[in-house]
Amino acid sequence: MSLSLSDNPQGVFHEGELYMHRRTNKRGPGEYIRRSMPDQHRDFFESLPLLFLGTLDAEGQPWTSPVFGLPGFVESPTSKELRFDAHTVPGDVLAKNLARRDAPVGILGIELPTRRRNRMNGKVIDRVEETVSGKLGFLVEVHQSFGNCPKYIQRRQWKLSRKFTHTPSQTTTSARLTPSDIALIRRADNFYIATASFTPSNGSNEYNREGIDVSHRGGLPGFVGVADPVDTTQLQRIAWPDYQGNNLYNTLGNIHVNPRTGLLFIDFTTGDLLQVAGHGRVLFAGDPGWADEEYNGINAPEANPQQRKVVVQVDKVVRHQAALPFGFQFVDYSPYNLPVREFGLAASAADDLLGGVRIVECVDVQPESPDVCTFVFRVVDGKAVDHIPGGYAMFDFKTLLSLPPQYIDDLIRTWTVSSAPGRARGGLGSFEITVKRAPGGLVSSFLHEKMVPGVKVRLLGTGGEFTFLDIDKKEREKETKDRKVLLLAGGIGITPFMSALRALALAET
Repeated sequence: MSLSLSDNPQGVFHEGELYMHRRTNKRGPGEYIRRSMPDQHRDFFESLPLLFLGTLDAEGQPWTSPVFGLPGFVESPTSKELRFDAHTVPGDVLAKNLARRDAPVGILGIELPTRRRNRMNGKVIDRVEETVSGKLGFLVEVHQSFGNCPKYIQRRQWKLSRKFTHTPSQTTTSARLTPSDIALIRRADNFYIATASFTPSNGSNEYNREGIDVSHRGGLPGFVGVADPVDTTQLQRIAWPDYQGNNLYNTLGNIHVNPRTGLLFIDFTTGDLLQVAGHGRVLFAGDPGWADEEYNGINAPEANPQQRKVVVQVDKVVRHQAALPFGFQFVDYSPYNLPVREFGLAASAADDLLGGVRIVECVDVQPESPDVCTFVFRVVDGKAVDHIPGGYAMFDFKTLLSLPPQYIDDLIRTWTVSSAPGRARGGLGSFEITVKRAPGGLVSSFLHEKMVPGVKVRLLGTGGEFTFLDIDKKEREKETKDRKVLLLAGGIGITPFMSALRALALAET
């Protein structure tokens, strides 16, 4: 099916995003882009110590900047507002960018320890104030609010490494990347990008009343490449493959109508920041210039299944030394990350980076209704599967479904575990998932048609935070006696309650 210009629910997409929908024949759920924040988003932003903002300078150049403080430095007075009392990086352009009347702003919140993230776009409606301590106070009116999936986010624990101060850090500016800048980019496993669908200088808000967006990009170290010509009269370029995401194409759509981009790279060891301003372009396989930008192996189908990439020419570089007052401890890579050719990461090496891929075998299938089945899996090594009541299991179906490369990103799937920990029908080392068949669904159809006892699949891990039962047995027993719980679910959304209620019943015995 081809998408048409009329496929624009609530008019939330601008011309550039619609172009990307037509070019890829994919469109994400625009109806999930809200004009106000749900309570869970408001609570989420208020809980974070670090957020990322996208803003525009007077020339219309986007910049990505961090703001930070103790949890609570962001407050949500209403579902349409976020109020900031934030520490900023000395020497950053953020305060000046936000001082303009009705300044557009994009906001990204990522909880690195859990991979949760939400985004919000809006404008500043209250005067920006910069205090002696370097804190900024401003109020943002919400125009768009939406959540994002946890794909390609590497988990990190964070903690304050020093007090919040406004001691000027060393800030340097240049027109080119230095060798140390290039080394930081090439070893990065994530970065942040601000883009806009218009510039203030043209006096037009024609394409998108929200104006600016800030987003996250992640992958294994080496997923970002740098072209550094020996001839310094030639521009340096930064490029990366565009992985499968939510299909909204906010970033790519913005670049299509306005090529200016603002990148932010973080050195999680030193707290150094690297801001790169540039002009970007989106290239699809076969486009003029596609073959010319084949450094770092980013054209290879195994490293770039969607066969599209973004190339940014470097215009200006800003470095902030020891700018973030956090210490970051790496936990693990995202199981969605794709191989990176430069580092020679075959599947086995990628498994080593994920740390703990296991093989599970289907031992039973129980139909629950015409379109719902419960699948019982047991780990081949016979050891227990650690999961919380209400948690999830993540599977990799790439070896079971022979599909074109562009579908590889879609073959890592997550389902709620519907059995209580350690009490699945398959005995020790087993667990259950209950899956509804989605019309036209690639993996759910495979499960319902071909998953039978004896079929093996890769288990990437378990996780989750949705549970009302503490893992500690004594706490479970205490909660059983002292708490009343109301559970509401619709349809297949009942699966986490199945696990939790079964665990609760066991705690009572």
